[in-house]
Amino acid sequence: MALAKSKTAAVDPHHLLPRDHHLSTTNVEDDDPTKEKEAEMILEYIEKFNELFEDGRYEEAAIHAANSPKGILRSMETMSRFKCVEANKDGRSPWLAFCDAIMSSVLALGVKPSDTMSLECVACVLKENRLDLLSHWIAQDRLTVTEKLGDLIAEKCKGKNRTYLDMAETIYRNCLAHRKVVNVMVRQGLYQRALQYATDKDFTTSDYMEILTAYPSYQLGYALCEMRNHSDTSAIIPVGMITRELISAGAEDIAMQILQKMYLKCADEAGQEGNGLKQAVYNDHMTSTTQWHAILQVAQEYGYEEVAIELLAAITVNKIIKVARETSGLSEKSSSELNFSSSPSSQARHDTGVNTEQTY
Repeated sequence: MALAKSKTAAVDPHHLLPRDHHLSTTNVEDDDPTKEKEAEMILEYIEKFNELFEDGRYEEAAIHAANSPKGILRSMETMSRFKCVEANKDGRSPWLAFCDAIMSSVLALGVKPSDTMSLECVACVLKENRLDLLSHWIAQDRLTVTEKLGDLIAEKCKGKNRTYLDMAETIYRNCLAHRKVVNVMVRQGLYQRALQYATDKDFTTSDYMEILTAYPSYQLGYALCEMRNHSDTSAIIPVGMITRELISAGAEDIAMQILQKMYLKCADEAGQEGNGLKQAVYNDHMTSTTQWHAILQVAQEYGYEEVAIELLAAITVNKIIKVARETSGLSEKSSSELNFSSSPSSQARHDTGVNTEQTY
């Protein structure tokens, strides 16, 4: 089998030796004999590497370099030489041979490659589709992990490929990059697991909304609606905020599907359609009447007439209660605590449409 010829320059021993070493051995009595002997050994080691490399014996040269004394050949300069050699059609590339040799020597030497070299090694195995090696390196803790390393792996993934994303998640966890841990979970469709992790890491409402905007989906949006405070079981994030965020992200239909689910949910559980959605509106103190009317308008535009009617009913009740409090001087009381025996939406369903321009 023909070997690819190297076009790179040989490693210069003078450049690689530590500054306190002398290449000349003529004045032994003036120098430290131990250092002189060490210098000779390193010179011979480098010359042997150059010989192996120039002969095209790249596998041997890679192992030789990876185990070099003082790690003198475990450098980006050496990697560049291997990277520049064309790969043989019938075997792995010299670049991969060097990366594999570096990683294989970590346990014996007790030294991980630098963050830059770790990135290069991962780039190599990703290019050559050697996920088996990458998985092994991560499992054996052979790499110097950084967020950039996790990004490199995650960016390689297309869709919901669990292999890449699981490895990226491991890297992000080791780096304490909590937001990116949640991101890769969401990309895999692991919504409940992602939200539990986010809760454990004290994510803020803003954090949750940024994730929803980046990865808008019905499952994630509805899971956010279902999150509850442990103290009073109230929603952690109001449904109006989630709906508005999805609409702003251009995911109007997803937002309407969530409201439709909330509208139908109570019918499944208690037989009274719409009560779940109305109650969510009553409990939402962060969405103004104007904003609810805008959401109602979107519901109409996308053909969710029953949702629009239910929203109008809830908005009407909230407005009536607010006016009553203002005119009668009643103490502040959340409308969510009131028991509505009759629903304005029952009468509204007899109408032919929803008048979103009505003023209350």
